[in-house]
Amino acid sequence: MKKIVLSLFIACCCLTACDRKSTTAQVSDYNVIPLPQEIIMEKGAGFELDGNTVIAYGGNESLKRNAELLAVYIKESTGLELQIAKGEAPQGNNTISLATDNVTGNDEGYRLTVANDGIKIAALSPAGVFYGIQTLRQIFENADIYELTIDDKPDCKFRGFYHDVTRGKAAKVESLKKLIDELAYYKVNSFQIYVEHSFPFKEFEGRWDEDCLITADEIRELDAYCHDNFIDFVPSMATFGHLYELLNQDKYAHLREIENYEPEHVFWYERMLHHTLDPLNPESFEVVKSMLNQYLPLFTSEWVHICGDEPFDLLIGKHKDMDTDELYVEFMLKVINYVKSMGKKVMMWADILLEHPEVIDELPEDICFLNWWYWPGADEQRFSHFAKINRTQIVCPGTTSWNRFCEDVDVEEENICKMVEYGYKYGAVGVLNTNWGDWGNPCSLELAMHGMALCAAKSWNIKTQP
Repeated sequence: MKKIVLSLFIACCCLTACDRKSTTAQVSDYNVIPLPQEIIMEKGAGFELDGNTVIAYGGNESLKRNAELLAVYIKESTGLELQIAKGEAPQGNNTISLATDNVTGNDEGYRLTVANDGIKIAALSPAGVFYGIQTLRQIFENADIYELTIDDKPDCKFRGFYHDVTRGKAAKVESLKKLIDELAYYKVNSFQIYVEHSFPFKEFEGRWDEDCLITADEIRELDAYCHDNFIDFVPSMATFGHLYELLNQDKYAHLREIENYEPEHVFWYERMLHHTLDPLNPESFEVVKSMLNQYLPLFTSEWVHICGDEPFDLLIGKHKDMDTDELYVEFMLKVINYVKSMGKKVMMWADILLEHPEVIDELPEDICFLNWWYWPGADEQRFSHFAKINRTQIVCPGTTSWNRFCEDVDVEEENICKMVEYGYKYGAVGVLNTNWGDWGNPCSLELAMHGMALCAAKSWNIKTQP
């Protein structure tokens, strides 16, 4: 018989925490990411896995998918094809039992128990069982499986990853599925892709590059794939600024806030600077509404991210002498109310509201604000402010992979850790880690995975350090 062999897909960072509990030194053998809240071990006979091992899932049919996934993981790493059985685990040795049980009082928490007669993963929900499975997968081949108990649950409810598919490298479905696999592996539970023109909106007909589009069918496919991995796939699209490809068409040029626009910089820089809609032209909202109608029904998420960041042109455009704060709020309210009329909840970037806090009261109280900062030295007041005014926020650090060929590890580690700590301190719902693609997305996705894994680990266990 062979010991259980479950491998780590990406050992791209080793993370530690200061409050692990153990009766032996072997806890260090288990480089689990995210690090569990509590591991209690005793060196004993451990558990032996062989071809007779049965994966049993308790009467809850929703656990069947988890059992099937675990069987796939074990076959990939050991070659063993295990039998799956519905119902309580049979008596005797060689059982891996999956059960729903209120062992943690947390929807995503779980208890993983290894004894000489079997392994049990128990949780309040199928999501918790799924996260227990991800921990079980990370038991290294060279580490004996001693008797242990892991009690674990996340510190942050929302643990997201945000990937730019608009600037540069076209995202193919298979590469996005691989990314989703990695997110699930590290217990990330929300995923967004940033879209401006990389979806075949009818407004861009004639300017489509078929090789750079994500189609409606592919969005549905990704939505289902995320669902199977307990990840909420949230639509995110530009609705005010950052509409370069839209406004550079003759048929929509009259909707540009800047009159007589002429480019002054190289393409990749130019497309980030302007391209804000004229908020007083009724056609502007009609175009946005049309794009929302085409895009949002493809997602099952109850959330929509309407962006609304960096409408630079309001300060230099045709309405610069008006109250630009009010222009911004009035246009965004149209978008917000329309999205809510579709039965969705709204999240949006918080930068404008931080610069002009006097107008935040004009926005509905149920908006979730995405509070971003991507560099070292984050100002704590950015996050304490939202707590003081009792507004919901998600903190948004970054992988620092944009404008580069690989992530800047020193910058991202300081940024991610401090941002997550501020979010936790001031009651943020959670964390959305951003992976932008400025200047043509020169950094490959694989070279942003250290930041992804670090933020996933930190948002699950706040005591994690690089």
